[in-house]
Amino acid sequence: MKYVYELVPTLKEYIWAGSKLKKYKETNLEKISESWEFSFIDGNESRVKFEDKEILLSNFLDQLLISSVAVNPRIKATLIKLIDSDDSLSIQVHPNDKYALLNEGSLGKTEMWIILEAEKDSYLYLGFNKDIDKTNLKNLIKSDEILTKLNKIYVNPGDVFMIKPGTIHAIGKGITLLEIQESSDLTYRVYDFNRVDKNGNKRELHVKKAMDVLNFAKFNVENLKNEKEIKTPYFKVEQKRSLDYKDIKVKFVSIVTIIDGKGTIDDVIVEKYKSYLLLPGKKLDLNGDFRFVITSASF
Repeated sequence: MKYVYELVPTLKEYIWAGSKLKKYKETNLEKISESWEFSFIDGNESRVKFEDKEILLSNFLDQLLISSVAVNPRIKATLIKLIDSDDSLSIQVHPNDKYALLNEGSLGKTEMWIILEAEKDSYLYLGFNKDIDKTNLKNLIKSDEILTKLNKIYVNPGDVFMIKPGTIHAIGKGITLLEIQESSDLTYRVYDFNRVDKNGNKRELHVKKAMDVLNFAKFNVENLKNEKEIKTPYFKVEQKRSLDYKDIKVKFVSIVTIIDGKGTIDDVIVEKYKSYLLLPGKKLDLNGDFRFVITSASF
C-alpha cells in the first residue's frame, strides 16, 4: 500500500500576483498569486496524483473511508495556500463562523501565516495600532488615512502570525508565505489603494459588512515563530526538519508542505513548494534535507 501522494493545486492569478511560485508549478499563467495546495472549495478543489491519473481530493478521501483508513472528517474544513505578492493585497477582514453562516452560508475564516520569503523591508498590516471609533472609519478610508491606523510589521522568513476573525490585515509586497485557514473563500475588502484592474475598474469593497465584523480595539501583535505546535479549533500545524527525524507517523490523514529543500518520504520524492497527503498506518522514512509543515485536523 502507498502512504504518500502528491497533491495537484488550483492556481490563481490576481492583480497583486508575484513570480516566485511559477518555477515550482506547471502553469500557463503569467504570474501566480495563490496556489491552493489543499482545497475542497467548489470549483477550486485540489486533486491527488493516483497511479497514472489525477482524481478529486474529495473522491480520494471517500475511497479511503471505504477502505477504513483513518480520516478525520474535520480535515475537510481546512484550506492550505501558498501565496506570493508582487504588490500589497487589499486591506481586509474575515467574519467568524456565526456571522458567515448566517449571512453568507459559508464558514468564516481563522487563518495563520508562515513567512517563507521576504524581500528587504517587506511588511504586513495586522490589526489597529490604537482603538478606533467605528463612526470615523469610513472617513479614514475615503481620505486614504486608514493605513496610518494599522500595525505595520516588517517580516523575515520564519515569522508566524495568527489572524483571527475580525482582525483587519493585509499581506504586503514581496512576501511569499504559507497560509493555513478554515475552508472559506470569504473576504471583506476594506481598502484597496484605489487600484484599478486591467479594464480600468476598481475592485469591489465590502465596507458595510466589514463594519459588522471588525474588531476596532487596539491589536497587540504576537509573533509565534518559537511555537513548536500551533493548534486552533480547526487545524493543528507543526514545523519540522527531516534531519531531526528518521521517520514520521501520523494518526490520521495529514498534509505535508515542503517549504525548503528536497528529499524523499517513504521513497516518494518531495520538493520545495509542493504538498503531499500522508496516510496513517506505518512509519514513513525520511531522507534528504528538507523543512516541512505538517497540517492535521483538530479534534
